[in-house]
Amino acid sequence: MKILNKQAFTVRRFDSNGYYDSAGKWVDGSTTNINIRGSLQPPASGKESSTMQKVLPESSRLEDSRLLYTRSELRTGNDRTGETADYVVFYNPHTNTNDIYEVMKVDPWYAIKQLSHFKGYLALVDREKLS
Repeated sequence: MKILNKQAFTVRRFDSNGYYDSAGKWVDGSTTNINIRGSLQPPASGKESSTMQKVLPESSRLEDSRLLYTRSELRTGNDRTGETADYVVFYNPHTNTNDIYEVMKVDPWYAIKQLSHFKGYLALVDREKLS
């Protein structure tokens, strides 16, 4: 599927967990940037938008969500293990800025090699969160 290689993205992945320093201030863990390719799409009406509304954080709007189809594995956050979700950075030519999305849910699609991919449900995050 050539559509899975159309757009370039950067995935910001946390390598280590954050911690509280001696002053009690939160310090984020170290990150790695991973270059991936895929296709970023708005959620279609029907089942996809219904699923998206279930995984979006409170006060998030459906207009601020996207679906990412890619062959690269994506990670979601996990409170039990302390694993942090991946952040997908996409250059938006309309606003001339980088839009940052958090991976909220991932559906793996397994088929023959050319069709296997991951479908990531993404929510736009505040730009100040990762600055």
